[in-house]
This record gives sequence, C-alpha cells and structure tokens, in this order.
Amino acid sequence: MAELKFLTHSTKFKCMRCTRCCSLDVMLSSMEIRRLGASADRGWRTTKKSFRGGRLVCSLLDGDACTIYKERPMLCRVFPFIAIPESEFLETGFQVDPEAIRVSAPDNETYVIIYDTECPGIGEGDPPDPKELLDLTIRHLREMSETEPAGK
Repeated sequence: MAELKFLTHSTKFKCMRCTRCCSLDVMLSSMEIRRLGASADRGWRTTKKSFRGGRLVCSLLDGDACTIYKERPMLCRVFPFIAIPESEFLETGFQVDPEAIRVSAPDNETYVIIYDTECPGIGEGDPPDPKELLDLTIRHLREMSETEPAGK
C-alpha cells in the first residue's frame, strides 16, 4: 500500500512548471468548461488532450508552457495537494500523521491535506498556504455541484 504524505509545517513546494501534471485529467466545473470553450472536453469534463512525446498532455500546453497558467483550472492550481476531511480517514481507521496540519472549513469540518510525492516541486520553495489549498478545494467542490449536462 502506498504511503500517504500529509502536509506538515516542514513541507515546501514550488511549481517547477515541469508539465508532469499536465497529463492528468482534471475534473472541470461547468464554469471552467464555459471559460475554456473549445479547449474543454465537455463529455469527460476535462481539458482536451493531444499526444506529445509519447504521452497524452493537456492541449493548452505550448511546448512546455501552460498557455493559461495564471487562469488555469482550480485542480491545476491545487496540484499536487488535495484537502480531505479528517473524518474520512478516521472512519476507515487510517492513521493521520500527528504532525499533519489541520485546517477548519467554514462548516467546522476539519481537513488534512495530502500530496503527491512524485511532483518535483515538493521540497522546493516555501511552505504552501493550507488555508488557500482548502479554499480552492471547497470552491471547486461547490462549483462541481452546480453541474449542467455535458451537451449544454
């Protein structure tokens, strides 16, 4: 079983713009789909992909640069992190790292943040802002609940 890594006060991150994450399917909200227009795959609710260098990558890449980096979708902004209610771990009996940063949401739910250790930006830069990561995650979930059919 893979070990989950939790955001702690010693975690550092800086986006290296390496584009490794640009092959992931990020679930887009209806608002993001409308904003991305023809670059969105409405059926799969993700960005369209193209085949480059032996892998599928986001069609919004120009070489190794994201053409919409400052306006990229929320899940692209959050990667390699994701906020998860601590209660979900407790319900399954999974041990949360005692040093994990806990962040309270407006509904008083406590969240912990896990991350992808394969991201080359982990260990670089400054500590990420856990409140911002939680806010983006909750905002994305809220927008996802406002979905409309794929054909619209």
